Amino acid sequence: MVVLHADPTPWLEDETASPWTAKSGEVLLIGGEGQRLMVLGQRPSLHTQPVCRYLSLTDPDSLAHWLQSAITSPGQIVEGRDDREQRVLGIALPVAETDWFLLAKMDHAELMAGFSQRAVWIFSGGGLLLVLAITVFSAWQQHQVLLTERQLAEEREASRRHLEELVEARTQALHHQSQALRALIDNLPHPVWMKDREGRFLAVNRTFASSIGQTPKALIGKTAWDLWPARVAVRYQDSDEWVIRNHQPLFLEERLGDDPDAVFEVFKAPIINAQGEIIGTVGFARDIRPERAIQEELARRAELAESAMRAKSAFLANMSYEIRTPMNAILGLTHLLKDDRQLTEDQLDKLDKIQTASQHLLIILDDILDLAKIESGKLQLAEDNFAVVPLLEKVCALVADAARAKGLSLTVDNQGVPDWLRGDAARIRQILLNYLSNAVKFTDQGSIVLRARVLDEDNTSVLVCFEVEDTGIGIPPDQLPELFQPFTQLDNSLSRCFGGTGLGLTINLQLANLMGGMVGAESQPDIGSIFWFQARFERGRSQQDPPAALLTEEQLRQQYSGHRLLLVEDDAVNREVIAELLRRGGIAVDQAVDGGQAIELVKESHYDVILMDIQMRVMDGLEATRCIRALPNGANIPILALTANSFDEDRAQYQAAGLNDCIAKPVSAERLLETIARWLPLRPAEAEMPTLPQPPTAALDADPDLARLRSVPGLDCAQGLSAVAGQAGRYLELLQRFAQTHLQDLQRIRTALETGDHEGIKALVHTLKGVAANLGATAVAEAAAAVNALLRSAPEISVEKLYAAIDRLEQTFASLTQVLSGRDSTSVPPLHSGQSSVTEQAKALCDNLIELLRFNDTRALALARQQRALLILILGESHAPFERHLGAFEFEEALELLENARLEQGIPS
Repeated sequence: MVVLHADPTPWLEDETASPWTAKSGEVLLIGGEGQRLMVLGQRPSLHTQPVCRYLSLTDPDSLAHWLQSAITSPGQIVEGRDDREQRVLGIALPVAETDWFLLAKMDHAELMAGFSQRAVWIFSGGGLLLVLAITVFSAWQQHQVLLTERQLAEEREASRRHLEELVEARTQALHHQSQALRALIDNLPHPVWMKDREGRFLAVNRTFASSIGQTPKALIGKTAWDLWPARVAVRYQDSDEWVIRNHQPLFLEERLGDDPDAVFEVFKAPIINAQGEIIGTVGFARDIRPERAIQEELARRAELAESAMRAKSAFLANMSYEIRTPMNAILGLTHLLKDDRQLTEDQLDKLDKIQTASQHLLIILDDILDLAKIESGKLQLAEDNFAVVPLLEKVCALVADAARAKGLSLTVDNQGVPDWLRGDAARIRQILLNYLSNAVKFTDQGSIVLRARVLDEDNTSVLVCFEVEDTGIGIPPDQLPELFQPFTQLDNSLSRCFGGTGLGLTINLQLANLMGGMVGAESQPDIGSIFWFQARFERGRSQQDPPAALLTEEQLRQQYSGHRLLLVEDDAVNREVIAELLRRGGIAVDQAVDGGQAIELVKESHYDVILMDIQMRVMDGLEATRCIRALPNGANIPILALTANSFDEDRAQYQAAGLNDCIAKPVSAERLLETIARWLPLRPAEAEMPTLPQPPTAALDADPDLARLRSVPGLDCAQGLSAVAGQAGRYLELLQRFAQTHLQDLQRIRTALETGDHEGIKALVHTLKGVAANLGATAVAEAAAAVNALLRSAPEISVEKLYAAIDRLEQTFASLTQVLSGRDSTSVPPLHSGQSSVTEQAKALCDNLIELLRFNDTRALALARQQRALLILILGESHAPFERHLGAFEFEEALELLENARLEQGIPS
């Protein structure tokens, strides 16, 4: 764009002046502007129009058309007519880098008039004029360019200064950000670093640098190979290369440096630029040793808690075993004694009280075990249909005698509860029985009501509230919040007056929670109390078959006699009690003292049912059951567990071992018979009904040996006689057998003590304690219990204390043995004092048994079992070790004992 600030005509005239003159010659500056042309530089002498004017291209008569044709054909001579209507010739040339043209023109007539003489001058002058015009215009254009360049330079300088200011401001901001980021990274408590692709450190924080004893600046440019041993550097390099190769972050645990204790959780990630290229890695490490220490501590505490729970479970299981095993003898012998027709009313009353007290102890034990199972989450609720009214009536029947004895009325009030519900009837009965027992205990006069009412119901379920309302002593309002707390009595004086452990209401609360229900109480002193339990139950369905009643001995005899049963029990007294109960039911009983003997008996004989004790010394019941199940004839024999451990996990373990059912100790005669009956086929029609044993007589005072033993300290003959239904001879025989059999136990205890086998000592004194207590050898039982308590209470007890306790046990046992040795000559009469038939039988037995033992034939076990009474006559004191050798399959040792006894007895060979 050319900007003209003045009329260019004088300038053009001066610039285009030549040595020759042409009257009609002129140079015009022409520029296009839309539909018109701007003409500059016309000579005033030739035109009447202004020297600078616009010419329209839309006017067909305008001079602009000729000028337009000239500038569209630059460098060519164009002929036309100007505004004077004169024929003219002209030539146009463009002005470089502009839209303007210079047009030199002259009248055609003037040009033709002197053409011959001035042609050369004309054209030379025109060319010169054009050259000069172009030169002048170029100079002018350069001047304009210089002006433009100066302006651009100034603008560039301003822009540069502005950019420098922006850069400086941005640099300052980045510097502040960098300082803030550096401060943030340096103050992180964890190592942070950045590397390039070659593993050179680009940046590290102070924590990282100080961990290897360097400064951050000193680490820049170094690699892992410069800082750590080769084996460490290789490990770091491999993980860096994995991150770069896989384009993924990596979490791993590493040991920074060569310290085996420095465990860090490391995070590495790739650094990616704007083009998506990986230019290095960034890393972060966190010392996880404190966290690991916390985890280890938590694990240790969890293990301690688990160990405590296991110890608690083991203690409860052991306590259950320790209590239930003698309780089994108490209840069993009580049941047997009550069948003695010669007992007086006073004796029967005492037996009833023994039975009641024993049942009370069992209730306390069951409460403790239930609470333990609930706390450990091992109590599982059943889901069965049950009839509501019969359940309420049965619960009332359990306390009816106690209520009647106090003159209390006991009623059941069912207010619209459906006949059948679905839930755990046994646990509901347990809750209601706890409430009713307390009501009877704390009510001296008036009434007790067991009520059931509906709180809410829908098509599938019913919200039921069970209530026990009494007219007893009541509870003060300030003591109501303390109810349902474990081991809590609201008043110690009440505890002394009424008794109880304070567990019943706690168990009710826990059971209600398991059922998704609630418990509570309302009470007023001297007026009475209402204890309630509510829960939602599904609607049940009627059961067509009523529950089977418990079998009596007579019913068992009529329906199931003639069958053969194997009783496996290591405790002699329990064997006698259970065997006697079964014989009264008409069932033949073989006995084994451990699992090994049971296996041999099953190999030789067929049994309809096996009763298997679980805890035995030589081979326990679980292992024996597995071995029996592997026998050809043992896969389908019903095997029932006799155990004091009745936890659900114990039952699952029994089932896994192959046991079919479980009978909890102490064994109730009714429950024992009923459980066995479930697994026995009915008696064959042709089988003969065995004769029931006669009840024992009680001619006790006439026995001189018994009279002598009654004065022995530490020997309770009355307790021992109760275990054998008052049979003095049988009692003396059991005492002798006890002294002979368990004498070796003391030697085993001493050997176990020398080898540090405390578990072996526990097992031996456990058996010794139980048998001694059942036989009334209270001093021996207490000494054995002291050893057992010492081992249980302090596993790290000193050897000196343990030796002292075992010495007392040996002394006590020796005192009893010395007393019993005074009747040894009468305990086992010699064979020749009897009839000759006995000697013949002994000879035949010895011949057969010696032959079997010489050939290691296991049929010797069955023969020795069948002829046990005769073998006792033959072997005398050697019979107990003879049986042990047989049980351990030590046939050579058993053979030697039998041959020696044969010589001593004078039995012909």
